[in-house]
Amino acid sequence: MILPSASLRLAQPLHRGSHDFKHGFSQSSRSSTNKRAAGSMHKKDCTTKIFAVSSPFVTDLHTFPVKGLPRVELQSVQVSAGGCFPHDREWALILGKYAHEWDPNDPSKMFDKEHHGTKVKFHQLISDPELTLLTLKYDAATKQLKLINKKVAEPLLDVCLEDPAGIATAETFFEEYLGDRVKKSRDGATAIKLVRAASGIDHQFGNIGGAGMLRLHLVNKKSIDDFALKIGKEIDPLRFRANIIFDEAEAWSEYEWIGKKVRFGSAVLEITEPTIRCPATWVDPNTGVVDIDVPKLLQDEYPAARSLSRSGEMVNLGGPESRGGFMGLYALVLEPGHIGVGDTIEVLS
Repeated sequence: MILPSASLRLAQPLHRGSHDFKHGFSQSSRSSTNKRAAGSMHKKDCTTKIFAVSSPFVTDLHTFPVKGLPRVELQSVQVSAGGCFPHDREWALILGKYAHEWDPNDPSKMFDKEHHGTKVKFHQLISDPELTLLTLKYDAATKQLKLINKKVAEPLLDVCLEDPAGIATAETFFEEYLGDRVKKSRDGATAIKLVRAASGIDHQFGNIGGAGMLRLHLVNKKSIDDFALKIGKEIDPLRFRANIIFDEAEAWSEYEWIGKKVRFGSAVLEITEPTIRCPATWVDPNTGVVDIDVPKLLQDEYPAARSLSRSGEMVNLGGPESRGGFMGLYALVLEPGHIGVGDTIEVLS
């Protein structure tokens, strides 16, 4: 149902609290903080402190059940070979004028060769930054979707997405919430269509070109910190909408992982390519304000970034030829396993 509300106003978010969950997912907020303890050894009158050398480790895990909407924070996740995070980008909001292209039995019909050409068919942060001003809760077992106004912690929507009536109610909510930017379909009957692939079809409304390509998205906090220092602005890692945020890897060293196998927890990933940043990163994930041109600044600050070999190609990091600056990596799950907050990361080959 669309819950009673003073309005569907765009709101500034409150402090984001953490949520516990058992069977489903709920969005929680701030990046996890993992502190590595240092040991000490005493001998006679002097004290010698022994500090463990930090290894790269996982700080945050996120899944995004609806493309373009806020994340759900996880403490741990089980990944399967060739798969993505459970329920990541499982649903999407199609602009009404493209609704006729959607076929749940053949999602590839919606996708152009280049994913950035496909994004215009969906409601997402590039066109609708106010989507960041919702708190999302999703029960993976029952498909219950709840949306809450961040500013006043006011419930706005509570529907079951297994029920066609629940999907219709959600579509009506987004039509009202997004207002004038909602585009009508060819016949004028559909303003927004909330969709997912048919049961049994592995599909992710992901961030790389083509259909049937399930990937994980990773970002290095140290690289983000280096970028923030160069531009003199605070950059929240959440701006990059990654599945995995990690720390204690030297800034930009993650690009040396491309083409290699890397163990996260007990899962083994192949790092396939760097992430080209799109205008969605213009949006502050806490306020919904379009405030920093991240792709352009990445190009400006790292124009001489080295090239890396990827599947026989050379990928230039930075510069106008890159179609937008890089920040982050895409990865394919090679060996299934468990990934948890605090797990260490090991480059295997």
